[in-house]
Amino acid sequence: MSGRKQDAAQPGSEKEKAKREEVELIADHEHGGKPCKAGSKISVLPHQKAWLQQLGKVAKSGEEGGK
Repeated sequence: MSGRKQDAAQPGSEKEKAKREEVELIADHEHGGKPCKAGSKISVLPHQKAWLQQLGKVAKSGEEGGK
């Protein structure tokens, strides 16, 4: 046994794509090396969404204690 997790999502895999969600930026941000303006929608993974929320780049949803 290699000790490698078999169920881990590989970058670009269907499993990883299923975890992504679209968020709307409330502040300018660089995503994927490209500048994005407030109001743009980008596709991110859950940990990226949380990070962007901490930075104030996307709003927290109602269930997450946001507006």
